[in-house]
Amino acid sequence: MIMERMEYDDVKYDGVLVCSLDKDLKYAKPQLDQFLKILLRTLSKIGVVTHSKGDVVTFRISRGQGNHVEATLKIENETLRFLFYNIKYFFPTVELICRWNEEAQKMFEEEGIYGLPGLKDRGIIENLLVNIEDSVVYEVDQYPTITKKASHIWQKIARYQAFNNGNKRTALKTMSMFLNSNFYELSFKKGEVGKDELYKFSKKIAAGEVNEDDIEQYIQDHIYLNFGLMKEFFLEFIVDKR
Repeated sequence: MIMERMEYDDVKYDGVLVCSLDKDLKYAKPQLDQFLKILLRTLSKIGVVTHSKGDVVTFRISRGQGNHVEATLKIENETLRFLFYNIKYFFPTVELICRWNEEAQKMFEEEGIYGLPGLKDRGIIENLLVNIEDSVVYEVDQYPTITKKASHIWQKIARYQAFNNGNKRTALKTMSMFLNSNFYELSFKKGEVGKDELYKFSKKIAAGEVNEDDIEQYIQDHIYLNFGLMKEFFLEFIVDKR
């Protein structure tokens, strides 16, 4: 979660930001708004900024020097300057989720939970992926933010038995990998055991004890930007491609 200052084309930046957006940018505003909220939470958590509810905050994306896109974040009298890249959302495939199902069998082995990996109802996963990838219906985006997409993934896989075994664990892993692949992570306060806490919540989802709004709120309470992955993306796909 650490943010590193950097210099690129003789310009100094406080870091690099990568924001996953819908392929049709006219539906991007809700996700950009949420991205800003998560950015502020992350910067506050790592002690880069102090942000209070009444503070005046502006976030401006513009063309900077060298034809680079920059994002300027102003909080009261403090200004941070970032390189900014928007990319299309990463969505998993059915095959990738099946692989995660196999890997999920190894989660919580201490509980003695084993079973046969593999799909028993492919249609559930295919429908889920259609819902989050092509989420605009009659000009309304049904899942306009990263947290809405992630909560739908978690609920759909945990609640409906698409796999022979490990549905709750596969749901948890798929949701986590979806966030991670789009440069987000879940983080917990001291005293909370992350993996165990998440698995307990996955059990609640499977039992129908929480709905999709509850799941989204849970994710919102724990989601942060992964600056490390953003830096890796920048070095591999921007710097190395020059």
